[in-house]
Amino acid sequence: MERRHALFMVKLSTTASRFEEAMNYMKKVIQYPDDLTSEESLIFIVVCKNFTNDRRRQIALMTSFEQSLFGESSHFRAVSEYREKITSELSIESRDVLNLINDYCLKKSCGDESVLYCYLLKADYNRYLAELQSKRNQYANYVMHAYMSYLNASNICQHLIESHPARISLVLNFSYFCYNILRRPQHALNMAKSEYAKASKIIDCLPNELYKDASNHLRNLYDNIILWEKEEIEREECFSAVKRKFEIKSYIRRFQLEDDKKDQEISFCEKFEDSITNRRRECVSKAATIYTTDLNVMEEYKLE
Repeated sequence: MERRHALFMVKLSTTASRFEEAMNYMKKVIQYPDDLTSEESLIFIVVCKNFTNDRRRQIALMTSFEQSLFGESSHFRAVSEYREKITSELSIESRDVLNLINDYCLKKSCGDESVLYCYLLKADYNRYLAELQSKRNQYANYVMHAYMSYLNASNICQHLIESHPARISLVLNFSYFCYNILRRPQHALNMAKSEYAKASKIIDCLPNELYKDASNHLRNLYDNIILWEKEEIEREECFSAVKRKFEIKSYIRRFQLEDDKKDQEISFCEKFEDSITNRRRECVSKAATIYTTDLNVMEEYKLE
């Protein structure tokens, strides 16, 4: 099959939403010795994302269904096994995409924009694989590769204007990675807000063929900012409530300790007073005994 015809079939099957076929045709296009243009790199990303998103949606549905059946149905095991099957398929597909990127795309891409798209796709697929891992060492390995790919893409995107759709898409995905994978919400929020402020000022200067994608990415970035700011407020309120609860417990504990100390002091004083009283009684008793003895002696010898 000629390269031009394979590329046409990629576009045709993508239009028909037959993304598995589009992926097969795209593999043929990539394996030709010709360099990938920016448009072809973008087509590759669109095909890969749509091809993979079906699997990711299926996993999300099966996970939700599995949780709803936990401990309540005899079909729980079947649902769990089916989810694991889809997860295995997604893992294989993601590794295939990474192999295509490393073996062909990065070597054949021409121009900063094409290379940027390749690193962005590489980062995203490492992130997908990290989300599927249950073993700590494998998870850490994919997270590291994703982070390094996002950094490489960030270095390249500095040559693009702030409102370029590729740059906004990178910030959108990189900030999501920082928020949900690295668990650095403040860093992710600052990154998203900074880039949104820069891009929103000059987005109207973009040509029509870039404006639509850029505005869509910018809208998604804005939605994330609103969501993360709301969650940040909720975290602060939760932290404040916990802090107040801890302070109240500390005050109560301190008062209890002070009360215990007072009780100990009162108990010691009472014991001391009892001890003094007993000692006095012993002394009086002893004195009375001595006095009685002296009287007896004086009576015996008739002494006055």
